[in-house]
Amino acid sequence: MENLKTGVIKNRRDGLSYSYEMKQIGLEQLTQVQALHNEVIDSLPDADLCWRFPLDHLTRYLGEDGVTVGVFVAERLVGFRVLYFAGERDDNPGLDLGLAPEELAQVAHLPLSNVHPDYTGNGLQKTMTLYAVAIAEHMRPFYYLCSNVSPKNYPSMAEKFAIGMRVAALKVKYGAFWRYVFCRDMRQAWKVNEESALLVESEDCARQTELLAQGYCGVRLERSVAGTKIVFARRLPE
Repeated sequence: MENLKTGVIKNRRDGLSYSYEMKQIGLEQLTQVQALHNEVIDSLPDADLCWRFPLDHLTRYLGEDGVTVGVFVAERLVGFRVLYFAGERDDNPGLDLGLAPEELAQVAHLPLSNVHPDYTGNGLQKTMTLYAVAIAEHMRPFYYLCSNVSPKNYPSMAEKFAIGMRVAALKVKYGAFWRYVFCRDMRQAWKVNEESALLVESEDCARQTELLAQGYCGVRLERSVAGTKIVFARRLPE
């Protein structure tokens, strides 16, 4: 496939629309990726929303075991999405899901996505993710698409649910932060018993961990003036 996509996005700061190019990037853009990553992290109201990845991680992601998609406005990087094949490394989410050693090579991990604050609200995260997945599928086969997401990061959670991913686990990551482990089986969508559906507060980690241990998975996000809840439903046998 041609690794270039174009479109128009709106700048929240000046209200104007700008043309963008979305394309696969690599180590040549490492400095730009690190600068945007740090700028986004520094702008967050809560450090729990996204972990600050060290330079060695970013270098690895932009290497041959990853697919990183970047969005450029007038040659300025305003967003990127990383898809990474972790293999047997200890940051493979398949380990949290109890996958067999031979299955770890079949995991595509979505560890990081950042969009400059001026360009949030354009659906770029979802667009970049789908584009990165499409590129990766042409590179090598994989069975599982996984990602770690903070229970407080509602936009990222909504994006994962929108592309068919489900909450499969809830773990403490990066030292002290709770993270959902989202997963999508690329071969066959998980089936659930909708009659078993339960609403749980997004930050009630104890109750969610209990349900996950009982064979439930998180299937969608519900937000209202009363707060944010996750719908859990029991998985059906495949």
